Amino acid sequence: MVRWVLAFLLESMAFERRVKDSYDQVPGTPSFLDWLKSAYRKGFAPSSLGSLKPPRTPTGLARSEAMLRKAVALDPRNPLARYLLGLTLAKEGRGMEAKSLLLEAHALYRAYGHVPPSVAAILKGL
Repeated sequence: MVRWVLAFLLESMAFERRVKDSYDQVPGTPSFLDWLKSAYRKGFAPSSLGSLKPPRTPTGLARSEAMLRKAVALDPRNPLARYLLGLTLAKEGRGMEAKSLLLEAHALYRAYGHVPPSVAAILKGL
């Protein structure tokens, strides 16, 4: 179990680094820290886990979907990115596409050896 958790944390850290590096390499964009400060000022709020929660507006959901699609493209084996994209699509009323992504996330989590209770619970509700 400890080996799996360590592998998951290392993979998550590598994914974060790839996203940050790809963001910082885009010409004409502010640094990641500048973006984070700007996002906070625009109404994004830190959640209890320390991540940013966008407002639930059609524009906010569309922006979340775009960022999550990019995350899935950067790391197709990341179950959390697929899970969050599935939740976002469900909030947008796109149930069939959401269910497909949630099932893929569940399969990836199962391959890693642990399915978080929230993932299993959301699938029961579909």
